[in-house]
Amino acid sequence: MINKPELAKLIARRTDMTQVKAMEMLEAALDIIKKNLAKHEKISLAGLGTFSVKTRKSKSVRNPKTKELMTIPDRHIVQFAAATDLRQALGNLQ
Repeated sequence: MINKPELAKLIARRTDMTQVKAMEMLEAALDIIKKNLAKHEKISLAGLGTFSVKTRKSKSVRNPKTKELMTIPDRHIVQFAAATDLRQALGNLQ
């Protein structure tokens, strides 16, 4: 698994920039992605995929322990659809 500092280090090596600068750029990119997803805007990264926000509708469920009926409110989730290039790289496309 690659974490954020390791990703910044790989970016720094590949682009001949300092690790500090690579981390700043990575943080800026992630911040932009988060802010745009918070506004429910799609983020499309060619060759990687598309991030989007979907709303899960509220639903009624029963607590198995108390048998009490409860309502789970609407909630927003982030979905990711892999691009064709990524799926091919993973070998998941026939």
